[in-house]
Order: sequence, then C-alpha cells, then structure tokens
Amino acid sequence: METHTRLTIAHAYTQRLAAHYGAELRLAAVVGSVARGEDTPFSDLDLFVVSSTGAIAPRSMLFQGWPITLAAMSEVELTRKVQQADNDWPQTMGLLDALRVVQGDTTLPAQWLALGRALSRTQLRAALERMLPSLVFESYGRVRSCAVRNNEHDALHAAVEIIYELHTALCLLNGRWVQRDYYAGIVESFAFPLLPEGYAKTVTALWVARDLDDVVTLSGTVVAAYWRLITAEGLNVINYQTVESLPL
Repeated sequence: METHTRLTIAHAYTQRLAAHYGAELRLAAVVGSVARGEDTPFSDLDLFVVSSTGAIAPRSMLFQGWPITLAAMSEVELTRKVQQADNDWPQTMGLLDALRVVQGDTTLPAQWLALGRALSRTQLRAALERMLPSLVFESYGRVRSCAVRNNEHDALHAAVEIIYELHTALCLLNGRWVQRDYYAGIVESFAFPLLPEGYAKTVTALWVARDLDDVVTLSGTVVAAYWRLITAEGLNVINYQTVESLPL
C-alpha cells in the first residue's frame, strides 16, 4: 500500500464519519509516518479524531490486511490533556504538532497547541518533581536487579525504559516535545537546550548495548548525569533517609 492510497482511504473513511456524526465530529486527522510523508509500503494508517462529546470511540481495524488505528477523544478531554502538566503532555503536544487534518476545522490544532504552550515552566517542572521517583530511577533499579540475577534479556528492556522515561522527563524539564516515536523521537530530543552531560552519546550507546556489563555501566552513567542535571536546575529532589520522614 502506497502513501496516496492510505491518504485516499483516510479521506474516504473520515468523510463517512463526518456524514454519520455531523457536527459531533470536530476534527479528523492522519498522524504518524503517513502524516509526515515518511511511511513505507508496510506502514499502517493512524487516524486521530476529536468529537464534541466523545461519541466516537477508538478502534482498531484491518483493511485488506492492513491495520488502521483510530485514536479518539472528546474535545473536553483533549483540552484537559494539553492544559495539564503530566507525563501525557509531551505526547499530546507532539501528536497535535505533527498531524495532517483531513476533515473538520483546520484551525483547531493551532488553538490546542497554544493552550499547551501556555503552561508555565514552573508548572511543568512541578509535574516532573511529582513523578521523579517513578521516572528513570525505578527502571535503573530494575537494571541493577537484572544484573544480580544475570538476567540479560530483561535488563535490555529495562534499559530502554530508562531511555523513554528520561525522554519524558527532559520534555517536561525543557517544555518541549518531539514529533516522532521510538529512537527517532529520542534523536529529536538531542536538540533540547537542557540535557544531561554526554546525553546523545551515552543514550545512543545504551540503546544498542547488548552485553549485560555494558548495559549496567551505561545505565549508571546516564542516571548519574540526569541526577546532576535536575539537581543543578533546582528541582526539589527529596531523598528521604528515615521512615519517620516519609510523608503521610
């Protein structure tokens, strides 16, 4: 299946949605590699729909053997997502920034992006502070546990979790997002102004590492540099030392 075929299918299907739901359909767009013009003959078709009340449900379909994924949410839910500083904010902003509208109001993505951009640096960093224990540090502990058990296979997966969680943390710290998924999205983040020391080089090496000792060493280097960065940036990293000091 070629790009023009996927776009033809997207237009035809979303026209049917518009005819069926009427004014309920606020926006229908192509997202992912097809929207960027980077799809291959083997890529799927990803669609994103925003409705007034959430009447349109997300679904997955096969069309002539090719997968079509329809992500859907209400306008209220999308507005909340772009205005709420949490770990979903970078992904939502990246989605809106890279979509290709095929039905509905073409001015809406810019309006939603403006709402997301209105979040202050203080709000985004406060969100990162709340999530600090579960981002990066937990996955690093999993890598170390895998090393003790000599479990090379799970250590590799835990290392990738470190990279993705660090990526989310850096999006919040910098107030930025990326337009691509997987490693291509990680590479986009190399251009952020605030990064751990040696970030691009070390994360790239960790991504391709397969030896358990290398995974452990590189993970430790990445996490230590991340800790130094968030400390230098003044994030309130509370490392409780007694049970009595833990918050209730």
